[in-house]
Amino acid sequence: MGHTGIYMAFRANRSYIATFLCEQRIQPTSECKGACYLKKELEKETERKQQAHNQHASPDIILMATTIKVAPQELAYVEKAKSILCSYGLYPLITHSIFHPPQYLT
Repeated sequence: MGHTGIYMAFRANRSYIATFLCEQRIQPTSECKGACYLKKELEKETERKQQAHNQHASPDIILMATTIKVAPQELAYVEKAKSILCSYGLYPLITHSIFHPPQYLT
């Protein structure tokens, strides 16, 4: 619901909350008037948001670039692996064989 929604619901239902849900409703001299309930609900919402943030945190992926020699019979497997990685956006679309820094002609 969000902090704003919780606060608006509290303001709209403050007399009910103060009468039935307040932890200090039994004490006649209490000045709480449901503020304890509001504080508890805001803490719950903060905790929910923190848990949602932690659950949706993206995992760290470490990729290393190395040069390896591949036998001709294994080339088909390498090409298939490259196409799978490209479909997930994990393989660079521009390879070093196509893109390289400029060279000076001598």
